[in-house]
Amino acid sequence: ISASGSAGDVSTFNVELYRICSAPSLQVHDHLKRSWRHCHLYQSLIDSRIVIWYGADEYEGLPPSKPYKLLQAPTNSSGRPCFSGSSPGVLVDGDGERIPTRAKVD
Repeated sequence: ISASGSAGDVSTFNVELYRICSAPSLQVHDHLKRSWRHCHLYQSLIDSRIVIWYGADEYEGLPPSKPYKLLQAPTNSSGRPCFSGSSPGVLVDGDGERIPTRAKVD
């Protein structure tokens, strides 16, 4: 799957190199669109970076951008982060800036 990285660079998302690490209800605040967006978070098996997937071929945080991270997030039985957006934990971009998150509001 070809996808655009956060800096407009073209990179490839290989699902075999990532594991999902978010609840289906996760939303992140898109500061450019000024709205909450549904997404899934994936963690790289190579460098532990976090990639945001909005659907189709829209990704944020793919290489060569600086790695996004989950800080202080709970882990599942296999030691991987399991982030709901409203649970403990903080999603940060490559510059360490907090990305607002929440669990989906119905």
